[in-house]
Amino acid sequence: MVQKILWKIKLKTKDLVYAVKKRKVKPKLSITTLFIIILAFSVFIFSGGVFAALEKPLALLPSSTGWTFIYRGNINVQTLSESLVSGFLYLIGVAGLYLLYRSIKMAYRPREAYITLIIGFTITIISVYYLIALMQQKISG
Repeated sequence: MVQKILWKIKLKTKDLVYAVKKRKVKPKLSITTLFIIILAFSVFIFSGGVFAALEKPLALLPSSTGWTFIYRGNINVQTLSESLVSGFLYLIGVAGLYLLYRSIKMAYRPREAYITLIIGFTITIISVYYLIALMQQKISG
């Protein structure tokens, strides 16, 4: 009985292997998926994700006025919360740049293109401003 069941399983797997080899299935990534993967990896690297993954940094630091997430006075060390905030600001900046790109593609609808351009530019400027402010607070000590 067991021999018969094993023989049927073996027969089915041979058929499956033959079908896969015959079709020569190759996984394909779309350009959009590849772009999103590269973008996520870049934001992970730029925000200090490698340091956060390897060093087990603290989430918050005590200070004289309470708790803070910025490790002041040293550019080479950061907290986990600081990595998350900088990553979020990078993603906001990329979203603003994407809106700028979309506004260029909407040239045949000037009103929507203008509104998208203003929103994208504003989001990008806000992201850059807060990233610079974060870096200045980190450097000032």
